[in-house]
Amino acid sequence: MSHKYRSDLAACISLDSKPLIEPALDLSDLETIFGRPSAATGSCTKTFGNRLYNFTGSSLSDLAGTVLWGLRNVSERLEGIHEGTEMLDTPRATDIQFTDRVEALERLVHPLWYVEDPQNPQHPIFRTFGWACLIYIYTILRELPKELGINILLANRIKLALEACPELNVLLATFQDLLLWQMFLCGRVADSRDRPFFAQQATKILIVRKTESSDEIVAASKEFLWPERLVEIFEDESEESGLSYSSDEVMKNGYA
Repeated sequence: MSHKYRSDLAACISLDSKPLIEPALDLSDLETIFGRPSAATGSCTKTFGNRLYNFTGSSLSDLAGTVLWGLRNVSERLEGIHEGTEMLDTPRATDIQFTDRVEALERLVHPLWYVEDPQNPQHPIFRTFGWACLIYIYTILRELPKELGINILLANRIKLALEACPELNVLLATFQDLLLWQMFLCGRVADSRDRPFFAQQATKILIVRKTESSDEIVAASKEFLWPERLVEIFEDESEESGLSYSSDEVMKNGYA
């Protein structure tokens, strides 16, 4: 992705505006950009979209599910790059490069957080998800320093939106996996004055889930994006200990 595209997208966030430059890729063909979703990804995105729609009744629910597909597939490509099984850039200029995929994802996120009509703003669950996705894009996918001012700005917006939300405790109870993911993302990049807020919200969720050990807490913070990996870790641990856990027991421990 060229500097002009990065600057345009960064300006959108700072100015709370729309992009001025048209995307380099055709965003109507996301399967070519992100890759076909696996069965696990398809299940995750559908479940997430349904949960959001049942809670909000908003048409943005489908878009949020699509964003989750992009987050997972682009993250898996980055893992492949680190493991040497994928290339960061391919020789042919006509190929879709990794940075192109990240740009497409960032543009896809825009309608989640940008308020088109101030008289009819979207539910905070979408705005905070959108902003959290941007933090993830900058710190994980683009691997930029977490100290960047834009990350601090985004974390502060999430804090302000949640503080102003009268349904905050309902959100924390209904979307534990999503909010825990957001709290940990924000806690790593937020200004020191904002960090206590994210720690407090995360603690509320962890207490309800009875999650105490450091390993369990780290695993829980990743559950939203990779629920099936959490199950695999839990199964591996149960095999090593010689114990067998039913799905009910897993749910009681907050891993389903």
